[in-house]
Amino acid sequence: MRSADKYILFKAIELVLTTVCLALHLETSENLNHTLLFLVDGTFFGFCIIPAGLVIAMLVRRYLNVLVYQFYTLSGCLSHAVCGGILLAHWTQEAYDEKKVMGLTEASIAIVNSVILAIDGLLQFVLPSF
Repeated sequence: MRSADKYILFKAIELVLTTVCLALHLETSENLNHTLLFLVDGTFFGFCIIPAGLVIAMLVRRYLNVLVYQFYTLSGCLSHAVCGGILLAHWTQEAYDEKKVMGLTEASIAIVNSVILAIDGLLQFVLPSF
């Protein structure tokens, strides 16, 4: 197995977690103000497209430059962490119901995805032949 093929697992996990966040966000988005809605929509829609493109590129053996890969990974890490924190702060103030549980789950998954993106970016930086 080539070293770059091992990163497909990271990108597939990131894609699944982002898709789950997007699905939960579509169920809970009516309680958010416009600024928060714009930020979260942009992050989750954008990072459904980027990992999908990276997985397809890896499958057809068209690899990106390491700096471009790290930029997308670390910007995804930052934006997921910010969205997860903002959503966590928003949903802790709401009354308890099913939407609150889904919103808190969405925020938690976004933060977990941020950690996975950070590990992916750091492994690519520290161990490029991983």
